[in-house]
Amino acid sequence: ASALYLLLLRFLHRDYAAVVGLVDTVSSDTALSAEEAALLAFIHSQRHDVDHHPDAHACRLKISFVMADAPVELPWSLTGEMAHYVAKLGQVSATCRLSAEEELALLNRCVVDVADPRFRTADLSVYQVLLCKNRRAQLRAAAAGRADCPVEVPVRRRSSRWITQWDASIASYDAARLHKLLGELQMKFVHTHVLVLDGVVALASALMAPKAGAQPTIMGGGFLTLYCL
Repeated sequence: ASALYLLLLRFLHRDYAAVVGLVDTVSSDTALSAEEAALLAFIHSQRHDVDHHPDAHACRLKISFVMADAPVELPWSLTGEMAHYVAKLGQVSATCRLSAEEELALLNRCVVDVADPRFRTADLSVYQVLLCKNRRAQLRAAAAGRADCPVEVPVRRRSSRWITQWDASIASYDAARLHKLLGELQMKFVHTHVLVLDGVVALASALMAPKAGAQPTIMGGGFLTLYCL
């Protein structure tokens, strides 16, 4: 518990290099105590805002790797963290970067196919799943000495083409009908200063008008209202 507590302090201080140096000291293959579980949960707690720094994802993955054999339910999504790590791989520091063996070991535990039953219950997107799947394919190809590998891209959403659609009904309008339509669509421009002045005049008139037997005045409180405008 003391090593995990020290690791948590370094993580909250965003000393990611120190966290990586302490990761091996929290390795475990047994269940965690209640105190240790609470410390681990605080690394990904909403109470102090989840850290989305590229090195923070790497640190959480390092912890996932050393606790892979422990009967522990991690407080973060392994697939989600791996997807963030892959997406920000270019910004991860050399000290915190995972080795290819560590990545492959974790990717084999991730959701890498939308047909996986875990995908329906996890809060994951197709994009995140395919990021992990393509990264695993890349690492496997590199380990086999191949320079290329197959990748899968998500299906592009069908976008609305309203901006290029043409409604030819207006071409059938005669001059009178077109003139009427344009008259209905026209807007009168009123300068903002005019609107503000009209509002002030209306408010002043309301303040000076008698209401329920009393006659509010500028000196009686209306001046403060106008001043706040």
